Order: sequence, then structure tokens, then C-alpha cells
Amino acid sequence: MTLTDIHELLRQALSCPDTKSLTDLLDEFGEDCDDETVRILFSHLKQTGGKELAYHEEGCELSGQKIACPDCHNANADKLLSSFFEVLSGEKPAHFGCCECGTQFTIG
Repeated sequence: MTLTDIHELLRQALSCPDTKSLTDLLDEFGEDCDDETVRILFSHLKQTGGKELAYHEEGCELSGQKIACPDCHNANADKLLSSFFEVLSGEKPAHFGCCECGTQFTIG
């Protein structure tokens, strides 16, 4: 999922009042998750408000660290991929892939 998509998922997930509504939202985004994954994500988002992911026009940050390809320096949120769960659940490290040069990298 692109970082842009993850940011949109986060924006909508923060308004989910319970795990059932979060499951429904994840289904809308094409993500099939088990109950434990949804529970972990829901709990973490309620605790943190999703503040680990900062989304700006010039790129994104995860826990204050700029997300950019270490090889080609691409920071375009539409061209960086990751697992929504790794980015939004607080699990470290989070893995990313660059659509520009194919480099895979981690943050955290």
C-alpha cells in the first residue's frame, strides 16, 4: 500500500468507534485481517491517535524520521510502499519499498 493510501486509511480509521467498524474499513481498502490484527491496530490507534505517521506535501515521517529511499532519495508518498499494519501499529522496524529504484529499506 502506498504511504498516501496508508495516510487515508489512518485518517478514516481514527473515527472508527470499535473494532467492527475498523474491520469494515479495512475490508473497503481491500485488506483482509484477522481479529487479533484488528484488535492490536485499534488499540494502538486509540492510544496514540496515529501521531507516529506525519504526512506532509514534501513527504512523510514515521516517529519523527523522514521516510525516504536511502538510494535514490525518493520521498514521494505515492511511490513508497509499506504494510499498513507495520506503519500504523507501532511495530518496529517498519519495512518500505521504493517504486522508483526498487530498494527495500527499514525505519525504526
